[in-house]
Parts: sequence; C-alpha cells; structure tokens
Amino acid sequence: MIIQTTKKLQTFLKTNGVPLPEFAEPFACWHGNLITINRRKALLLTHNMSRYSIFIYGVTQKELPVLPKRIRERLKRQLIHDEFSIAQIETMLSFSEAFSYYKSSDRKVLGVMNDMVHAIHIHIERDGEINELKLSSRINKTPYKIGDYYYPKDVLKAMI
Repeated sequence: MIIQTTKKLQTFLKTNGVPLPEFAEPFACWHGNLITINRRKALLLTHNMSRYSIFIYGVTQKELPVLPKRIRERLKRQLIHDEFSIAQIETMLSFSEAFSYYKSSDRKVLGVMNDMVHAIHIHIERDGEINELKLSSRINKTPYKIGDYYYPKDVLKAMI
C-alpha cells in the first residue's frame, strides 16, 4: 500500500515528504490524512482511483510499529462489511502487504477527503457515537465526482 500523506500525517509518522515515483502502481495508491475528533487522533485513508475510504479512530504514537497491520485489518473488516466478494477482498489486501509513505500529490483527492472529514464530523455529532465501520460505509455511499458522479464503493467494486 502506497500512502501519500498530508503534512500533518508526515509529522505524526515521522517520515520525509518524498515525491511519489512515476513507476508506482496506481491501484495501490491511497491518500492519508490525520484528523482530530474529540481530542483523539484519527486516520482517514482514501483510495486515489475510486475514492473508497476507511476511517480509523484512536491512532497513537505508541502503535506506529503495528499501524500497517491495523490498517490492513481495518481495510479487511470494511470490505467485508461493504459486501465485497472474497476474491475482491484478497485482491485489495494483496496491494496492502508492503507499506510506503510519500508526499501527497493529488489535490482532487485531498478536496474529496476534506468533504469526507466534514461528513464524519456531522455523522458523529448526529449519532452521538463513533463507529468506524458505519462512518466509513456512509462516506463510501456518498456520491463523489470521478469524471461523473459515482459512489466510491461501486467504483472500487467495478475496478476489481
């Protein structure tokens, strides 16, 4: 999994802002942003091509060595929750075996992520709870412009 990080996430991960190499596999590319909700850090990861996203609440500095494992497990749980087939889940997980971090490069993805952050805050305020699966499913069922307007969940399913 190639995670293109915002400045805030680069600081948190203690990585350098190295530009993404041209030979990078586009299907493996995600953008990552660190946000704060109720004084706790949360991670929003958005797939560059489909805008499919996962939300991980309660990320700490102490868990940085196991963060890739947590991201993989969280991605798997979300794909199961969103009713992807076993073959589709295995395909997505095969692209998330090795992790590398680079500087963000797509302003369109970052703009969509900003909209998602606002939606997450609204859903949390309305529901009064933080449920990672529910929040991720809601933002993946929200139409975003990828050429035309599409649902990220449907776009990712079609791509796999």
